Amino acid sequence: MTPQGRRPIAGAKVSAEWVPDLPSATTITDAQGRYLLCAIPKGYIGITATGLGGVLAAAAVQVSTADIVLDLEVKH
Repeated sequence: MTPQGRRPIAGAKVSAEWVPDLPSATTITDAQGRYLLCAIPKGYIGITATGLGGVLAAAAVQVSTADIVLDLEVKH
């Protein structure tokens, strides 16, 4: 969060893993900070966003439908 509010981060690498320590899907955020990961299986997965400074944010989510939205927030 900045004094101007929430701001997107372009160019961050977003990875999903459903087998521990084995990134199974990876993508890069666009100019609006959006990303899309395809063919994610149902169940618990880990999501990690990384940038030049290392890990920006991480989350564990349960995928139970075909489409989910996950906003990752960078904590300083």
